[in-house]
Amino acid sequence: MSPWPTEHRILSGAVAAAVACLLAACGGGTKPADDSPRNAGASKPSASFPGGDKGSRQPQGPPEAFAEDGAVLDGQFPDAQDHPADMLALGDELAYGYHSGKRMGEVTGIDAFRLGSGDTAWRAKVPEGTHVSRAPALVGDTVVGAFATRTEGEGTVPGHYGIRVVAYDARTGEERWTRELVTDRDSLGLVPEVVAGRAGRVLVTWAGSGFNAPTPTSALLDTRDGRVVWTAEDFEGVDLEDRVAVGIRADGSTFVGKSVSGKELWKRRLLQTDWGASPDPGPGLTLVDGPMLTSVSTGESMDAWLLDPLTGKTRLDLGTATSNRCRYDGRSTTICSERAGAVVAVDVRTARVLWRLPDKAANRVEPTVTAAWQGIVYAEGVNGAMTLDARTGKDRRTGLPLAPQLVNDKYGIVSHGSDERGVEVFRATG
Repeated sequence: MSPWPTEHRILSGAVAAAVACLLAACGGGTKPADDSPRNAGASKPSASFPGGDKGSRQPQGPPEAFAEDGAVLDGQFPDAQDHPADMLALGDELAYGYHSGKRMGEVTGIDAFRLGSGDTAWRAKVPEGTHVSRAPALVGDTVVGAFATRTEGEGTVPGHYGIRVVAYDARTGEERWTRELVTDRDSLGLVPEVVAGRAGRVLVTWAGSGFNAPTPTSALLDTRDGRVVWTAEDFEGVDLEDRVAVGIRADGSTFVGKSVSGKELWKRRLLQTDWGASPDPGPGLTLVDGPMLTSVSTGESMDAWLLDPLTGKTRLDLGTATSNRCRYDGRSTTICSERAGAVVAVDVRTARVLWRLPDKAANRVEPTVTAAWQGIVYAEGVNGAMTLDARTGKDRRTGLPLAPQLVNDKYGIVSHGSDERGVEVFRATG
């Protein structure tokens, strides 16, 4: 099972055993890092799609201040998600999320929102859509979504369930291709998730929600034409890199690395009583954490590792440090949080710890990290919203009006949960 609460994982309210690594940066947009490891062949940045206020002043470099008033995204998001990174794929001027229907458990398509105004740029409808999990993926100039579908029977033809993957032009919403991955009469309760998109490929995984649910399955697709590169049973995808996908067996403790050509590269069993994996902590890293069976006599402990997705070997043992999400800054640093609240920054090239908070010697306490982007960490501290230097951990700016949960060079996004303002976008001012 995932370390994320079930109600925060399945947008439609269904229960699934799928976990993801959706965005390349859990606190950032789509801009690739110039100095990130293994970046050759990585997805190109999205185009700067129109929709913002063109005359507005924009900050130079990553933003550290935002306007006090924001624009509310004009969308109907499926239930059970409260973090923007779980709801939206973030581009430069547009963001993309699933759209729920009027009936319970109905997800009718994908919305593209203009970040500058909050209104809808385009809406793509998916007939018969039911359950989804987390957010669509933005891969270059293509938006990819995965839907569980239900087709009603007619006459002597029985109805059936399926998994449908659909790709759209990120600028216009024009459909590029549709691929049916599963179609049968007995697939009730399957919930798909777009795990991640990278280098012209997208990893989709699906699993059932019942006690006797079928074995989790994943598929790697080419984003240009929807061609299925490979399908793997007993493989629940959790991470996608340029050359390898990482997944978990149904036993919940065996991790597998599978090349993008379909060859199994490595297999590693971790003595976990309950598995978990975070959204992508950065290139060359896969985060694994959860309750670990230490021995029959000592019982369980909470442990976490950063693994090399190409080999399965441990790059950094975080011990009891674990994270609901490691926030990769899109450049060279990932910021993880321990269960006790401490914050640790790790260099993604070397897996070396750069700094930790709290620091008693310096009389500094740990903040609550909300996002990271291009060398900047956004956080809520004891004295309000602030930014820190991702490489050194030093305070940069304090007394800010907000700490965004999702950010790019021009905007910061905050989710208000059940608040009537929903998801709000604030323009960067400095």
